[in-house]
Amino acid sequence: MSRPRPRPRPRPVTKSSTASNAGPSKSTSTTPVVEDTDEMFMRNSSRNFQTFRQIDQRNKELKKQRDEDSEDDSDASAEVKRKGKKRTKSPSWSPPKKKARRIPDIDLTLSDSDDDITFLEAGPAGKRKQKTRPRSRSRSITPPPALPEHQIRAVRSVIRQAYEENKPNADDEDDNMYADRTMDSITLDPELRRIANQAKLQRESSQPAEADEQIDITVRWKPHPLNQAGQPSTSDFRIGRNDAFHELFEAVADEQCIPIENVIITYKDRRIFPSSSARTFEIWGSATFTACNKNTYEYLRDKVNAQQPVEDQDAGDDSDRIEILSDDDGGGGGENTEDWGRQASLAPSQADDDGDKFKLRFKSASTQGEITLTVRPTTTCGAIVKAFLKKAKLEDQYPHLFAAASPQKRGKKAAPVKNPKLSVDGDTMDASAPISEADLDDGDLVDVVGL
Repeated sequence: MSRPRPRPRPRPVTKSSTASNAGPSKSTSTTPVVEDTDEMFMRNSSRNFQTFRQIDQRNKELKKQRDEDSEDDSDASAEVKRKGKKRTKSPSWSPPKKKARRIPDIDLTLSDSDDDITFLEAGPAGKRKQKTRPRSRSRSITPPPALPEHQIRAVRSVIRQAYEENKPNADDEDDNMYADRTMDSITLDPELRRIANQAKLQRESSQPAEADEQIDITVRWKPHPLNQAGQPSTSDFRIGRNDAFHELFEAVADEQCIPIENVIITYKDRRIFPSSSARTFEIWGSATFTACNKNTYEYLRDKVNAQQPVEDQDAGDDSDRIEILSDDDGGGGGENTEDWGRQASLAPSQADDDGDKFKLRFKSASTQGEITLTVRPTTTCGAIVKAFLKKAKLEDQYPHLFAAASPQKRGKKAAPVKNPKLSVDGDTMDASAPISEADLDDGDLVDVVGL
């Protein structure tokens, strides 16, 4: 800060001496006397102190008028400076006011875990360090422990019982569908009325007795011959004659604590599948089944296969692998061309494909009724025709199909022979083609032509 400049001092007044000025001209010079020291610095000597006071008073009035105009008119000139708001002084007894502190900018970022959210400051840290919540550990991905076997069996039994209680019956649905229809409201011709009465009598005489029949089944468990700790066991079951054996397989699997896929059940050296029923095997009253593990079944099959002569095995003839279940003419119902030894002679891969078997019904103009055969999708149509002829006892009429092909002799041309073939929806199947090419379902009817 600079110091103020000092004012110049006025010149001193010197008194004129009369002795020095005495001369022949006798002329004297007079010097004006300064009443006020400030008058020496004033250029306009016509203005005095009162004049400057009036000028100041006029300036104050103009300034006050300008302030009033700026308050009334919001669009006044920017050169007029607005008066600042006067701050009222707080009383002495009031507490001192705290100075406002600026809050630093905060950057909100999410952590890796969606459950824990932390606020991370991007600005400079203050005096007191902000406490952040520690990040929690991530959720464990360890799988839960395996359930014990007895709990799994208990849950299966509860679900099976609940499913059986709520399972709808097809016969009940059919009865409810036509419950509101009575013969009294329908007028039929005499011939149709006679047919309806015969159907009603036949239904009342046969259907209730067959539907209510229960079959007592005894299942004997056969352990592996090489397992010294294995013990045979016997279990009794009661199922409906038309019910599938799926529940029987599940019950045996639960008792032996093995998967249902490893359970093998046979009846009179014939393998039973879960989709079949007692009616399929013509079982009445009671029956005894033999059950074993899949490894035991393969071991016994290989053992019988090793003891069987090689000459008895015909690997090229697929007709031995076809099961003839039943026919409608009553001739040989339930007959099977495969015995336990023939089943054991199959290859392991063929035995594993037993679950792909399905039943087909065959008829021809030379036979009466229908013949039911159980075949595999890979069985050729020629092998099925041979099995059909064997069942119908017509193999003597077609020896060329069963005998080996002999070389043709020279000479007279032989008469043409008949080759029976399968016909599906009017299309004749080739003898070397598999039956799967016909795209048939279980229970379909196939015609045998060319007899």
